[in-house]
Amino acid sequence: MSVDINELALPDGQIVSDPEEISKLSSDKFTEAIEETSQPLAVIQAKSVEDVQAAVKFANQNQIPVTARGAGTSIVNGSAAEKGGFVIDLTQLNKILEINIPNQYAVVQAGVLNSDLDDEVRKQGYFFSPDPGSKRISSVGGNIATNAGG
Repeated sequence: MSVDINELALPDGQIVSDPEEISKLSSDKFTEAIEETSQPLAVIQAKSVEDVQAAVKFANQNQIPVTARGAGTSIVNGSAAEKGGFVIDLTQLNKILEINIPNQYAVVQAGVLNSDLDDEVRKQGYFFSPDPGSKRISSVGGNIATNAGG
């Protein structure tokens, strides 16, 4: 089935369809080189939750596989995309929405870096305990997706 990527309307984000850029954004630091035959259809650079919703809805309607991508620091090949699929780049969803010290939780977007969250809670006398070696460059969403914590 042929899909016209131009039919996907994103409220805030952008669609990357340049093969060279797709190669950069559809792998992580430990992914072997992506061959042209296994390259995804596009990378969705989401800037809002609504972008993610629109992309996933479009992908579902068109039976397109979806791979979420964060900071790309994975050692489990988590950013490797499927041929003909979408990669949804979540790095721009990087806001800390709430820190609730009394109830010991934080609400953050997937692209928040571990160190940024840790820095914020330290201002209140606490720390964010996951401590991967990649803390300064890895995201909370990636920790959750790969069950990483250092």
